[in-house]
Amino acid sequence: MFNDYLGNYAGLGIVLLIIYLVVSLAMIGVFIWIMYSIIWRAVRRGMREFYAETDLPPSARFTSP
Repeated sequence: MFNDYLGNYAGLGIVLLIIYLVVSLAMIGVFIWIMYSIIWRAVRRGMREFYAETDLPPSARFTSP
C-alpha cells in the first residue's frame, strides 16, 4: 500500500531540466543570430556609404591624425 513517487518526481525533474537547457540554448542562438545580422547589415551599409563618395579624391578619403 506504499506508493513511492520519488522516482517519478526525479524523472520529471530531469525531463524539465533537459527542456530548460534546450530552450535556453535555442534562445541564446537566436540572440547571437540577431546580433550578427544587425552588425553585418550595419557594416555593409557603412561600406556602401563609404565607397559611394566617388567625387572625393583618394587622398581626401583618409585623414591622418
